[in-house]
Amino acid sequence: MRTLPEDRRWPPSQGNLPTPPRGTRPLLNIGKSLGAKFAVSLLYRSLLHRSPDEAGLAGGLYTINQLGFQRGIETISDGIVGSDEYKWLHRNLFDFSEILSENTKRLIAGKGVEHIISLGTHYQASSILKKYGLKSQSFPFDWLFSSPDAILHCIQDNFDKFLDKSYYKSLEPKNGEARADHEFYKKFYNVDSFFAHRDPVKADDHQFFMRCVDRFREIVGGGSAKLFVMISGNHHDLVGTFEKLHEWVSKLDSANIIAIQLRDPMDGRSLRKVRAESHGDLYEFSPKSAEEGLGFPDLLDDLTVLKLVAEYQITQNARSARRSMG
Repeated sequence: MRTLPEDRRWPPSQGNLPTPPRGTRPLLNIGKSLGAKFAVSLLYRSLLHRSPDEAGLAGGLYTINQLGFQRGIETISDGIVGSDEYKWLHRNLFDFSEILSENTKRLIAGKGVEHIISLGTHYQASSILKKYGLKSQSFPFDWLFSSPDAILHCIQDNFDKFLDKSYYKSLEPKNGEARADHEFYKKFYNVDSFFAHRDPVKADDHQFFMRCVDRFREIVGGGSAKLFVMISGNHHDLVGTFEKLHEWVSKLDSANIIAIQLRDPMDGRSLRKVRAESHGDLYEFSPKSAEEGLGFPDLLDDLTVLKLVAEYQITQNARSARRSMG
């Protein structure tokens, strides 16, 4: 069993996170504090395979308190992944930078991938892409709760109903995070809490989604190579919707799709290619660990998804930074 040197445990005093002044207590309310503690603990278990120590938990809560929940979690995640402990822990499991730089790669219409775009149906695709530096921009479906059929409708409808404020209904915040229903997709596609982390009833959040949609339209309508990634929970039928999704992708200039239908976890981990088409592939994946909002607790489950993305030649533009453009 590998033993981590004490001087490599995270967080070190390297300025990765704001350090709470001595005696400072987080100023979060009870409900939000519990959610923040759970999120910090989840990050540690997922990325470092251990629970946070007292200093790590205090630093994480202080970061969330100072930056807000979403930016705080992103900052903590970036700090952990960039830490000596993370690199030491995973050094022998998977060198993703080497995989990305391999010469034998799939091209899209003879081009390297310039844009990797999440198509939902929930957080999993965006979380994994972001965690490993493959999400450089924000798109409409990154942080929604949706379904393959609902996402296909959004695209075919050119986002008209998606952006129609008359369908929005604010919900009570959860763990301090804004959220909202979209009444059309709730009624016709049985999707609850469509918007997570943001409430487009508010002008700023609606403008954020407008920017995401404009960016999506521009890239989808352009000639640069784009790779769509959709990961769907077992309660949705991605297998049944894949043909229509592939038909849409096939009509675009320089586009492919990776579609992953999740199945129940199993001890052995299983990935099966169900369909191989001209503009993308459909997989069924039974991970070893049950999915969580920030990826899979088992690193190799994350990497199973990443290996599918890494089959393509990924340009620097698609993996340029760990900061996403809003």
